[in-house]
This record gives sequence, C-alpha cells and structure tokens, in this order.
Amino acid sequence: MTKRQVAKFRKILQTKRSELLRDLRERRHGLTIELAGDPVDWLRSLADQELTVRSVDLESALLREVDRALRGIEESTFGRCAWCDREIPPKRLEAVPWSPYCVACQELAEQERAAQPGLGVTELFCLPGRAA
Repeated sequence: MTKRQVAKFRKILQTKRSELLRDLRERRHGLTIELAGDPVDWLRSLADQELTVRSVDLESALLREVDRALRGIEESTFGRCAWCDREIPPKRLEAVPWSPYCVACQELAEQERAAQPGLGVTELFCLPGRAA
C-alpha cells in the first residue's frame, strides 16, 4: 500500500473516530432515568433507554475497531488480514476501512458465528482445532 493510500485511510478513520466520539457523547448524555407516574410511559422510557444502550454498545465496538485500524497504520500492519496475514484488497478497505479481515476470513467468521452464537470473531478464530 502506498503512503498516499495510507494517508487517505488515516484521514477517513480519524473522521469516523471523531464522528463516533461525538455520537457517543450525545447518546450517553441522553441516558437518563426518568421516573414516570404512568406505567405505560415508564415502559416506553425503559424501552427507549434499552435501544440507546444497545446503540452505544454497537458504536463503542465500532470505535474500538476504528482505533485498532489507526494503531495498525502506526504499526505498519494496516491492510493486512488479522487472521491469514494476506493483504486486504483495496476495494474492501474502501468499503470498510476498519475491517481487520479479508473477505474470505470474514465470511468464515460469519459462518462460524452463525453456527456458534454468542462468540465474537476473535473467539471464533481461537476455537479448538484451528491453527493460528
């Protein structure tokens, strides 16, 4: 990968990181417990809070992926699959610049995740019988 390409991805990742941090601050600020007198209003508020918490969880996970990709740029490992160590095609990085896996390894992880619900990608690649 050329220095120009790396600089372009760094800028994209930094912009995404700033966007995620701003969104997370706003969402976390919105997490307040409201004591409503009406049970229906209280349940609605509780459901809204649950959706916000799930959203914060997803955005936090994405922020970790973006931070990992930025570390990869600093460590000169960006653009290499975390599992097979092959180069991730530029088209894949254009679509998902924080992707730690090439398409083949991502598909494998998704197949195994479907077969073993509850496991994250990292745990899937560390299953017994899988060589690192």
